[in-house]
Amino acid sequence: MRETRAGTVVSVILSLLSMATLSVCFARRVQNVRNWGRLPLVCWLILIIYADSIIFVSGTAVLSQGYGVDSSQSICSTALLLCLSCYMTTKVFIYYFLVERVYIVRRSSNSRLKNKLYLFNSFGMLIPYLVVIALNFYFRFADYEQGSCRIGMKRESMIPLIAFDILVNVYLTSLFLIPLRSLYSYKTNRSSQTRTVALRTFVGSCCTLTSSVVNLTVVMVLKGEPGWICLMCCNIDILFSVLVLHWITSKDNASTHASPSPNFQPSSDLTSPIRLVPRPPISDMEAYHMDLRDLSRKPGVTTMVTAKDYDDLELERINTLPPNVVTVETEHTREVSELRPDTEGSGSDLGLQRVNVIGSKEELFGREKC
Repeated sequence: MRETRAGTVVSVILSLLSMATLSVCFARRVQNVRNWGRLPLVCWLILIIYADSIIFVSGTAVLSQGYGVDSSQSICSTALLLCLSCYMTTKVFIYYFLVERVYIVRRSSNSRLKNKLYLFNSFGMLIPYLVVIALNFYFRFADYEQGSCRIGMKRESMIPLIAFDILVNVYLTSLFLIPLRSLYSYKTNRSSQTRTVALRTFVGSCCTLTSSVVNLTVVMVLKGEPGWICLMCCNIDILFSVLVLHWITSKDNASTHASPSPNFQPSSDLTSPIRLVPRPPISDMEAYHMDLRDLSRKPGVTTMVTAKDYDDLELERINTLPPNVVTVETEHTREVSELRPDTEGSGSDLGLQRVNVIGSKEELFGREKC
């Protein structure tokens, strides 16, 4: 079936809408980056997914609207190769993105190459997936008859692709959600950022998986599709996946701890005397979530957790942050007061020692906003 006039109009509108949406998503990510050298790998993967999707949308727009998918056999074959290449690479980057999320949320002390779960997810799952993708390239077909282009993949490669797509998506999403559900903030605070990330990840994974399975199943059942319809369906699938990815990751960098009060008055003197009045003790669970797990209790030692003072330069830096960038951080200073006997007179002298500064930011993907 040749492309109709209505199909051409829909294809043009879809291409323009996809390019505009992807460009906005890409620009929003780039403008939030303040230090490219500190940008985590998972943020680079998001940018690569956006760039790959933009290449696919622009390439298919040129082929379908510039040359015409039904113009010749060579254009028909090129459209199939472009569709397979960009569509499959986007899926691979999305799955590798899920692998990185699993590695980060589990907070392993080992490096990636020494982490058995990371190695299994990277090589034990993604390499077989690459083999399945190679089968789709081998069993592809682009038939050009009577001025009409029909493209698709044979059933021998489509069934393994759909099955592996479901398996990898469910497996990696489960590995990501299980540790989140065990966090203290997830169990005690229904409005916490941890719950938001978990819910968005679950909903997003279900939506993208359903979209991909439906698209691939239709191609398999119909034994191929007209070239212009296939390109539009892949375009819609990729656009939907990117929008869901953007929605899922928009909350990943938010801190789960409270920010300083708006009425907080910073001290202009960084050398002000240290507070001698002990604060109420914190519980073991609170200490765990404030990264004070290594704090050991010793006789004669009092531990206090106080908010860090901000100077004028720090406040000026916060006020000059770019618009639409939200960074919530809570830093704590651990002060240890030790009771030392006075050897020269009666009584005792209270000596204080500032130990270190501890950031209590509970985050998933590093300090750099992406």
